[in-house]
Amino acid sequence: MGWFEHPVLLDAASAAVFAAGMRAVARADGDVHRRELDAIQAFESSLPPDVPEAGSVWDSALRRAYVRTLAMVGMADGALTAPERALIDALGRERGLTDLEIENEVREVKRRFLLVFGGTPSMASAAVQVAEELGLPADGVARLRGRG
Repeated sequence: MGWFEHPVLLDAASAAVFAAGMRAVARADGDVHRRELDAIQAFESSLPPDVPEAGSVWDSALRRAYVRTLAMVGMADGALTAPERALIDALGRERGLTDLEIENEVREVKRRFLLVFGGTPSMASAAVQVAEELGLPADGVARLRGRG
């Protein structure tokens, strides 16, 4: 089983931090896409009102889930922009992750993105970009472009 199949339990304070980070990433490039907003609203609708953001103890699994969640919000519109990525890096470091750990989590989200959206015509250009960023062989990129 992959990490998407392993649930991470959030207490209310941690969930509030996740939501704040998601909103910050969505705004990072100055263009809040409808898909980003939908993902955030779905998450926030399950939160209790007026939850403080302090007091949680974050273990490694929770920190990694935080970065993955932020990366998924950033990629909801098909691309993780430089401002979104810079903010994800900063927020991940604030939670105690190293640059390598953050990079690994973002790469896993990109791999998952390809698995889910690689064959979706409306996401074809985004899938090609992600494949190139991941260093997929040229024949794999050509297949995503419909030329292989």
